Amino acid sequence: QSTGEFQTFQHYFKQINLRFSEMKNSIVCNKVVDREDVAAMCLYYTSTVKSNTVAIDDIYNMVKIEAIRVFIAREDQNVVGILLSYPHYSTWVAESVVIRTILADNNHIKVCLFEAVIAEGKERGISRFDLFSTDENTIEVAQMTGFTNLTVSEDWHSYSFSISSS
Repeated sequence: QSTGEFQTFQHYFKQINLRFSEMKNSIVCNKVVDREDVAAMCLYYTSTVKSNTVAIDDIYNMVKIEAIRVFIAREDQNVVGILLSYPHYSTWVAESVVIRTILADNNHIKVCLFEAVIAEGKERGISRFDLFSTDENTIEVAQMTGFTNLTVSEDWHSYSFSISSS
C-alpha cells in the first residue's frame, strides 16, 4: 500500500467521521413528557411496525406516572426514532433501567437514543441498564455503545413461565 493510498484512506475516514458528527448533532433526543410527544411516538411506531392500534392515552398515563420512560429522536422536527424503557428494581442492584423497544431510521439515531436514556439514568443515580431485544442490529449497536452480552460474559440465561388460561 502506497503512502498516497494511505493518505486517501485517512482523508476518506475523516470525511465519514465529520458526516457522522454533523448527523449526530442534527438529531435531538429527549425524554417524552407530554401527550403530543406520545402521539408523535405512537404515529412513528405504528408506521414502523405496521401496527394499526396504539392506545395513546394509556401510554401517556404510564409516562405521567413514570411506569415507562419514552425517548424520542427528532431531526428537523420529524420523528426518526423512539426508545421505550421501564424501571426495574432488584435487591442486589437497586434501581436499573430495562430498554425494551428501540426503533430508529438508522444506527446513528439508535446510538443517540441509547446515550439519552443512559444520561437521564445517570442523573437519577442509576448504574445498570439492561436491553431485551432479539433484533440483531439493535444488539450490535448496543454492544458498540458499551452493553455487555451477559449470556456470554456471565453465563446468564433468561427463562419464561406462562400460565395458560384454559
